[in-house]
Amino acid sequence: MTSSETGITMLNHKSGIIKCRLTKMANALQKQTELSIPELQAKLDVVLKLQDKFELLKNDKYKITNETKYTEAEPVLSSLEDNL
Repeated sequence: MTSSETGITMLNHKSGIIKCRLTKMANALQKQTELSIPELQAKLDVVLKLQDKFELLKNDKYKITNETKYTEAEPVLSSLEDNL
């Protein structure tokens, strides 16, 4: 496995973790109908942090993708971006 393939594998793993966290957050918000303002603010803070992590991950993936012409990265990024 080349270093670029290893990098893509690592970034795919990280994107899976972010996707899992977003799914958990979405499910939690659907189940809870009445949240206080502080609870909503806390959940918003989590989503904003995940969005920042996603942007960094996306930049790293594009960097590796451009270097190796790795075409499988785009659908994964689009899917994650849609979830945000």
